[in-house]
Amino acid sequence: MKILTPLLLLLPSLGIAGEAIAIQRKPGMIEEGDVWRVPTPHTALRALLEEENHYPVVAVLRQTMETRPAEELDALAEELKLLILEGTIEQSYGASLALMFAGSTDLDGIRYAQATDIFARIFESFEDPTDPEAFSALYSVYETGGAEYVRAVFRSSKQPPRRCPGGQQVIRRINEPPPEPPSEDLWYCPRSLWCDAGLILLNRGGDPDPEAPDRALGNRLC
Repeated sequence: MKILTPLLLLLPSLGIAGEAIAIQRKPGMIEEGDVWRVPTPHTALRALLEEENHYPVVAVLRQTMETRPAEELDALAEELKLLILEGTIEQSYGASLALMFAGSTDLDGIRYAQATDIFARIFESFEDPTDPEAFSALYSVYETGGAEYVRAVFRSSKQPPRRCPGGQQVIRRINEPPPEPPSEDLWYCPRSLWCDAGLILLNRGGDPDPEAPDRALGNRLC
């Protein structure tokens, strides 16, 4: 695959065969025949692409079984970024999951701190920041330790109107013909970056703006 070229160039230094393990299986190891092996960047990426198995990639990036040079980890992470942006739905989902777990602050191993910056760059690459995929990237920024980044997005975004004119329930009598629907731009509340960022903070970290607490804020987040 074309997107694998940068990583494949590193293969002579990565030890493709992997290390044969005679001890109990660990999460992220790869089975070859009846032998469990420590994943390499190459075999981990292959497991993700061919088996939709993201655990070996997480193990490599978090260095749970062996340490690796930073340039090898960064090359693997860049491949994940390309898959998130350009891969199939399954590849994008698996790569995003792997990178998010690699950057998590709650798992064993060494947190891959660059995951936060990668997700931030993915989020910023969207022309429309309210695109559902952009929201997914922003959520992953938070999950990989970027709470302050998400809070900055929230504070710099414009709060939408509290109510959309066409979104209120209309009560009518039985057999009464329904009213003419309003124009589409009034009928639906548009997605809002203020709402998206605020919901992430509200659901995952409490009040979106600790310096200006507002008990009713949740009711106004779309």
